[in-house]
Amino acid sequence: MIAPLRAVGPLSGWRRSPSPASRWRRYDRLRRFPAGLLVFGDAIRGFNPIYGQGMSVAALEALALRDCLRHGDRDLARRFFRITAKPIGVAWKPSVGSDVALPLIRRCPHAC
Repeated sequence: MIAPLRAVGPLSGWRRSPSPASRWRRYDRLRRFPAGLLVFGDAIRGFNPIYGQGMSVAALEALALRDCLRHGDRDLARRFFRITAKPIGVAWKPSVGSDVALPLIRRCPHAC
């Protein structure tokens, strides 16, 4: 039997995110990726948690994975990373644009 939500408490106390910055690991740009492996969610990209986009983009990645698997697992990682780059990019632009206004974010002197 599953306890009602109001009957359970938090598993731990509040925790602060180790970094307020967003990071996107561009697996979609790799020439090769190890066969039989796939990264997902925050292992691909981590959004500044203040924007609340991580779970939404992870849900879109789950749908993309479902669609990719409908066509088999051949070259799965390449297809998956290519397809997920679009929804990640849509969420990425406004969050990174807002991140640069935060005082904790280092500015790249090379206009990165």
